[in-house]
Amino acid sequence: MTPNDILQKIVEENGSCEFASRRPDICKLCPMSTLKYREDGNPLSCADALSIEGLDNEEANAVYKEAAGRLLAERAIEDIVERG
Repeated sequence: MTPNDILQKIVEENGSCEFASRRPDICKLCPMSTLKYREDGNPLSCADALSIEGLDNEEANAVYKEAAGRLLAERAIEDIVERG
């Protein structure tokens, strides 16, 4: 699975990334695993980066879906610019 495939799957699954629980390598490849970094240079988890603590599952999935969609769009734009 490519990083874009992972993001697309999250969007298709309405923000759920349960599919990743069966393959831990997916989290390492997911662009959402490097959204924000700590001061020491290590990435925050996607849950921490997206501040979903305290949200119910439906609300958290909505945040994940929106973030995945935004990242897909940004990556598509970057690809177009690079080819341009």
